[in-house]
Amino acid sequence: DLFSHATGITFHHYLAEIRLAKAKELLRNPVLRVCEVACAVGYANAETFGHAFRAETGLTPSAWREQA
Repeated sequence: DLFSHATGITFHHYLAEIRLAKAKELLRNPVLRVCEVACAVGYANAETFGHAFRAETGLTPSAWREQA
C-alpha cells in the first residue's frame, strides 16, 4: 500500500514495466530465443511472458522483434 501510495502504481505493475523494458532490450538480440528472454526477465514460462508482453505492446514478442 505504501508503494502504491507513493508511486501511483502497484508494485506488481511497476515490476512488470521493468521486466518488459528489459525484455525489449534483450529481444533486439536475434541469437536469444523468446523463452530465454522470458526466463532472463523473471517469467516462469514463455506463455506467461507472451501474454504480458502482448498486453503491454499489442504484439507478440516475435512480432515485436521483427519490427524492432
